[in-house]
Amino acid sequence: MAKDKQQMPTMEDIMSYLTEQSRPVMKKELTRALKVQGDGRTHVKKMIREMREKGLIHTEQKGHRISLTDTL
Repeated sequence: MAKDKQQMPTMEDIMSYLTEQSRPVMKKELTRALKVQGDGRTHVKKMIREMREKGLIHTEQKGHRISLTDTL
């Protein structure tokens, strides 16, 4: 039996979700909101790391809470 391939969220999906939030969100909350399961969580973690390195997002509390980087 073949499983349906899960569609992975894009950086735009993550940025859109974070824009809608008024507070930093936990990785677990983000993956649930984007309906990511199993191996998809690893993909999201890699994307979060890339986005942090590019300066698009900020992580706090050992990387568990994620928010947009303040831009003035």
